[in-house]
Amino acid sequence: MLLCISACVLADAPRLNKKNRYADGKVTVIILTSEQQKFLDRRNKHWTELPGKDSREKWYSTLLRLTPEQSQQIKRDTGISPSKLQVRDTRDGEVGDCTCQAANVSFRFDKDKVEVLHDFVYSDQKAQKIWDDFANQFK
Repeated sequence: MLLCISACVLADAPRLNKKNRYADGKVTVIILTSEQQKFLDRRNKHWTELPGKDSREKWYSTLLRLTPEQSQQIKRDTGISPSKLQVRDTRDGEVGDCTCQAANVSFRFDKDKVEVLHDFVYSDQKAQKIWDDFANQFK
């Protein structure tokens, strides 16, 4: 009984609505370039082939690099212009179960679109610290 309660308390993932979109706040929708779409498709299918010698390096290689225009679009809406995003594919209704490494989070809800969650947008410097703290668990 205690284990079940602990797991429920720790699950702090952002919620999705019935259309697999972010249900808890404002977003900026970004149109993905064809190269970004290919990158995300390849990343989702071939985790073992990602660059990096260990899980920590592989995780960093999954971050999506934004174009300058995409970064400026986010800045217009949030005041912050990240250069990379953590992308979670929500097209199947899954989002993960925690926000422990949640910095510059976006949800891929369509083949060519992601929504950037304003609640999780940080400067590159702050995002890097959050990601480093998380990735250091895999050393």
